Amino acid sequence: MPEANVKAKDVASKPEEPAKNKRLRSPAYPYINLKAALDRAKEFYAKEKRNPANVAIAVRHWDYRPKSSGGTQTVATLKSFGLIKDVGTGDTRSIQLTDEALRILLDSREESPERDELIKRAALLPKIHRILWSRYGNDLPSDDTLKHELLFTYKFNENALDDFVKEYKATISLAKLKSNDIVSPGQEDSEDEPEGDDMEMQTHEFTQPPPRSGTTTTGGKQGSQPSNVRPLGNAIPVSKNCVMNVMAAGQVTQKGIEQLVAYLNLIKGSFPANEDEG
Repeated sequence: MPEANVKAKDVASKPEEPAKNKRLRSPAYPYINLKAALDRAKEFYAKEKRNPANVAIAVRHWDYRPKSSGGTQTVATLKSFGLIKDVGTGDTRSIQLTDEALRILLDSREESPERDELIKRAALLPKIHRILWSRYGNDLPSDDTLKHELLFTYKFNENALDDFVKEYKATISLAKLKSNDIVSPGQEDSEDEPEGDDMEMQTHEFTQPPPRSGTTTTGGKQGSQPSNVRPLGNAIPVSKNCVMNVMAAGQVTQKGIEQLVAYLNLIKGSFPANEDEG
């Protein structure tokens, strides 16, 4: 009996094993660049057209096994670029090309401003892309400086830095973004943003940096507007000597756009019919 008591005491006094260190996970970022994502969307269209397909079947179109990390991350990346939408969960989850993806893939015109605009929008859909574009535009710092900021400001895993910087640069280059291009209000992240192994991510909350210097604001002056006021789309050339910008603060809805159109129709009679009358 005394021997049993000693063993029990030894077990009770044994120090607890230290918890395993959790791997630092980077914020969500695309697994492949936008050109590669569009190629995957094209491959999906060749097999499924406009129809939905079970995820296990869809990833085989890209030569992945049903539950491979590469297939899962490719699905998440296409979703982050707005090229696919999904329905269901688990074994019943299906994916389908979005209308935006179809408009890009099926637009065979040599020159297409509509296609170009959709590609720009897709490039800026991932949150980390929007943040970096808002901060730097086309004036990126050196790779070392950018990686330092990603590592310490946005909490990237150091092993993800090289892949992400290459992906971001390739995507921005493909989209041919200009300095005055900015994500439109209402272009929000998906409510069911990929989790777990879908993409490299952690629960780090991004903060939007101030607009980069040189961004045109209301009245053509810099720094004269509230921080939540942003252009609604690109500048619109309406005549030879006139370019208009539509600015918005807060969430933009279809109803709000309809009210704006109604207001413009109401006031347009107060302006000259053409420039010669001005």
